[in-house]
Amino acid sequence: MLTSMPFLVEHRLDGSLLGCSGIIAVDCYDYLRNIVFELKVGEGKIAHNRLCTSDGDIYEIPVDIGCVITLSFGEKLSITKDLHYIDANLRSRWIEERDRKAEMVFKEIDPGKAEDCSKFCFFRSRCL
Repeated sequence: MLTSMPFLVEHRLDGSLLGCSGIIAVDCYDYLRNIVFELKVGEGKIAHNRLCTSDGDIYEIPVDIGCVITLSFGEKLSITKDLHYIDANLRSRWIEERDRKAEMVFKEIDPGKAEDCSKFCFFRSRCL
């Protein structure tokens, strides 16, 4: 059964060679079409495209298509998908963001309070 479906779900990869966490779990990877899927619950954000980019780069093979699927629970279930091309510009933005965050950790810079903290954040009472 597992080999009949062309998907790897929650596939674990080592992201340390790209300056990421040691173990990264890719939500879903279609290895026949080289598409990376990212599943998010809540409000969709443009930054989620960068997550597909990082997942695709970690595979170390050409992964040029990403899809962010967002599940939102309000009065009714809403499912949206954003199929996008992972180009050099998106890869550059992901690398810049990764480098900026690594510099903050290295220099022990306080990132400050989040501007758009979700009301469901576990740490909301600590920082607001």
